[in-house]
Amino acid sequence: MRIRSDSLFRVRRLSGARQLLLIHAEVQTTRDGKLAERMFRYNYRSYDAQGLEVASFAILGDASPDWRPGAFGWNLWGCRMGIDFPSVKLIDYLGREEELAASRNPFAL
Repeated sequence: MRIRSDSLFRVRRLSGARQLLLIHAEVQTTRDGKLAERMFRYNYRSYDAQGLEVASFAILGDASPDWRPGAFGWNLWGCRMGIDFPSVKLIDYLGREEELAASRNPFAL
């Protein structure tokens, strides 16, 4: 299966070093028990296709305050495979619209 990344960024690390990397952002608006596995697949397939480090994160737009996936993987006979990824829950920001609109962080919008 052919994979095409949505965004490719050249960034400068705080150390000043330049690095080419992939950023994978998954937007999920309903609870999906397969989200964490999908995050894993997209991350490793992007790495495999491009040979670049991949930063994956989830934006959760569902109404369930307790659903917060952040990992997928397994450990079999001492061999570990998986991903841990950060997620942001949009309902955590309800009532903070003015603060977010005034922020210089481009992700605040």
